[in-house]
Amino acid sequence: MKFELNTPSLIDEAKKSRHIIKTDNKILSLILETIGFVIIFFITQYLYVFIGELGAIAAYSSVFGGVNSIDEVTAWNLHIPIVLMSELFLTLGTIWCVRIWQKRKANTLGFVKKHLFRDYAIGLVVGFVMFSVAVGICAITGALSLKPSASFNIGLFIAYCFGWFFQGMGEEVLCRGYYLTSIARKNNIYVAVIINSIAFSVLHIGNSGIDILPLINLTLFGICASVFFLKTGNIWLVSAMHSIWNMVQGNVYGIAVSGEFTGPTVFTSTIKDSLSIINGGDFGLEGGLAVTIVLIITIAVGLIIPSCEKKAA
Repeated sequence: MKFELNTPSLIDEAKKSRHIIKTDNKILSLILETIGFVIIFFITQYLYVFIGELGAIAAYSSVFGGVNSIDEVTAWNLHIPIVLMSELFLTLGTIWCVRIWQKRKANTLGFVKKHLFRDYAIGLVVGFVMFSVAVGICAITGALSLKPSASFNIGLFIAYCFGWFFQGMGEEVLCRGYYLTSIARKNNIYVAVIINSIAFSVLHIGNSGIDILPLINLTLFGICASVFFLKTGNIWLVSAMHSIWNMVQGNVYGIAVSGEFTGPTVFTSTIKDSLSIINGGDFGLEGGLAVTIVLIITIAVGLIIPSCEKKAA
């Protein structure tokens, strides 16, 4: 049994791309890549939020014949799915920025045809099982109870599913496809994994209920996604895993997604306040030890399984 990470060919190809400031100093390179990441994050963040809100206003106006106030739009049950779907522009914006900035092709972000459907399907299964195991731990310990939801809107549920599809893809392309591979162009692969995972957790710093354990778990999720990204050599599996993780969390089990509640949901969950260390309290399961355990086990499994490419780091 051997724990190792591999350097997929997409990183080797990314190493040949343009460096705006050429340097062999690894620390300076890391700082420059981080500055680039921050710039691209803000560009794409404002882009997709602007398009999402504009789209929500346009959709609301077409349905109800006009808009009297922005509060009406944000309270509309389709507002969140529309904004989530607009994260398509987070993906497109990242691809465009990387193309302009580093002259990198989309395949260096993980957009490869090989095993597309297979890996995406595997990612859906892995993400579903991971979060369901965390729910099971909470249920067994008495930290969480579930019951069928009294009402369920299938149309709205499908809208959320589409929204999570684009949301998970967007964050994975930005953090794993762009930032991880950018760092790995000059630095050790393990440094790239840790730094991009910490950055991923920091992106959630403004979420409701954020604390030390949620930040640790978000970092662990970033490490988990990084490991599978490197093992598969593509973006598909981790994007599916991320999307289904959020969808199952919010719209199947009725649990807060990184501190934010979404609906509709198949089940209604009730958390036990005295066991918030396990169930994560107001932040949701991502803030508790149940998810910590699941993520550590999944990372270990990811490190053990054979890589799709044989070159070891």
